[in-house]
Amino acid sequence: MRTAIQLYTLRALDESLDQLVARVASTPLDGVEFAYESMNSPTDVASTLASHDLELANFSASVETLETDEAALAEACETLDCETVVLPYLDPSYFDSRDRVEATADLLSGFARTLDSHGLRFLYHNHAHEFADVDGEVAFDVLLDRVDDRVEFELDLGWVGTAGEDPYARLEALGDRVPSIHVKDMYFATGEFASLGDGDLDASQAMRIAQAQGVEWAIFEHDEPADPVVELENGASRLVNAVERVNSR
Repeated sequence: MRTAIQLYTLRALDESLDQLVARVASTPLDGVEFAYESMNSPTDVASTLASHDLELANFSASVETLETDEAALAEACETLDCETVVLPYLDPSYFDSRDRVEATADLLSGFARTLDSHGLRFLYHNHAHEFADVDGEVAFDVLLDRVDDRVEFELDLGWVGTAGEDPYARLEALGDRVPSIHVKDMYFATGEFASLGDGDLDASQAMRIAQAQGVEWAIFEHDEPADPVVELENGASRLVNAVERVNSR
């Protein structure tokens, strides 16, 4: 299991991609995850990552990109030797009724089939609203019942906990459909973001389950860091330590 940071965590820093990647390279993390829409040249990104000996864990891409620009997205993935695309967000309206959840499942299934034709995997990244009640069922369960098996998930453990769910049980139940997780610490009762290790997420427990489930990437993210540099250093250290403790058993 490799470790990375979602560069959204560092968005407040007025730095070039090379400077941001250099910061990550100074930590023990293995890679980065960032948005396709924030990239200028796939060739330049590939060169930057290679020069700092880091991998691209996944691309995230908006629903608009997936609907209109999948060929260019696939070409960028080939240039960057990246096989996984993540849809990072759909707003709550996509999950506010059973009919809407089923339509969302069909939408995601279409993306998965299209990307599969390019030799790419498709993951959906959750927030809390996917676990809302729709007609007496959890929206996420309705989604799972209908969605194509090619749809996989980047399970954000912090948001699962904030939704009132057990993040460790959800991770375990999804089995091999979770190639990546977001290790995001939060105070579950309030939905506030926390430095990794300070909130309600038990990173060690999460890493034990993730390792057993065959998760490939554990990705640190903090949505609202007061000091992005401090959060990078703290998150990298604590995440890598949690993974190493699991590996040493």
